[in-house]
Amino acid sequence: MKTILKKIKENIIIILDFFGYRLVKNMNYEPIDLRYLSNNPRALPYFSSADRQVLIDVEFEKGRGLEVFSLSPESVHPFIVAIKYALDCGDYKNSLKEKMSQYYNMVQPDSASSWLGLDEGEVLALDGEPAWLSLLPWEDNTIHEKRTGRKECAIYDNKEQGENLTIDQGWRNFGPVADSILNLEVNRLYLLMLSIKKNGILRSDTKGGDIGGIILIKEADDFRWLVEWGGQHRAAAISAMGYKKIAIRVWQVVDRNDVDLWPSVQSGVYSKIAALKVFDLIYDGEAASKELLDWAEHE
Repeated sequence: MKTILKKIKENIIIILDFFGYRLVKNMNYEPIDLRYLSNNPRALPYFSSADRQVLIDVEFEKGRGLEVFSLSPESVHPFIVAIKYALDCGDYKNSLKEKMSQYYNMVQPDSASSWLGLDEGEVLALDGEPAWLSLLPWEDNTIHEKRTGRKECAIYDNKEQGENLTIDQGWRNFGPVADSILNLEVNRLYLLMLSIKKNGILRSDTKGGDIGGIILIKEADDFRWLVEWGGQHRAAAISAMGYKKIAIRVWQVVDRNDVDLWPSVQSGVYSKIAALKVFDLIYDGEAASKELLDWAEHE
């Protein structure tokens, strides 16, 4: 009997996989809400567990998105620039496409090192890798694992938007991108604009119900937050449309003082100096590569 049931389960999994679905265990995704308690990201190790994160309120002025951009409403973050431009022009879709096309044509970094603001030779392992393989020094991944994960992320994100596209068609953070990716990104921003205008900010306790974030700590009484584990488009759109704060789920806290403990420093991929350079560029919200500086000057 057990053998028959096992076979039935295997067949169901195969059928669901064919249609793009997966069976997963029922998990409690509700975050631990600290917004009305300490609202302090340092509480993460004391409250969170493997399948639960803490929820805190944060300011967009301290936010970072697409790895290298500030989430301030005055930022040159391409999503923020495009949405503000669309709001001014009124013709949302065409305006979004015009500005995103400009960005993807201008910003085409030739390596992961370049994208992160590193000079050639500072992190040899990233010099020859595509820009989308932007392994951050505190990530617990090898180069191979990052490559696999980023490819899977691209497929998953595109499927959520109803498109069977891979990272070979381009990555949302920069160009070049195929027209299919450009149109997908424009449509995502367009639908977000309509939703926020109609409903304001929506959140839920379900999986993906909040923007995910990593906290970056440089000084005892201050921090920045970096969008991670979902919410790049939401964070930029909400900021561009005039909101000052947002609730995020904190997945990790990265302290600058712990640089010697960061996985990619311990593995030798990053030197301590290069790792701190990447941390500081992100923390300070500075566009460092030539392509980003050209884009910032253009805008």
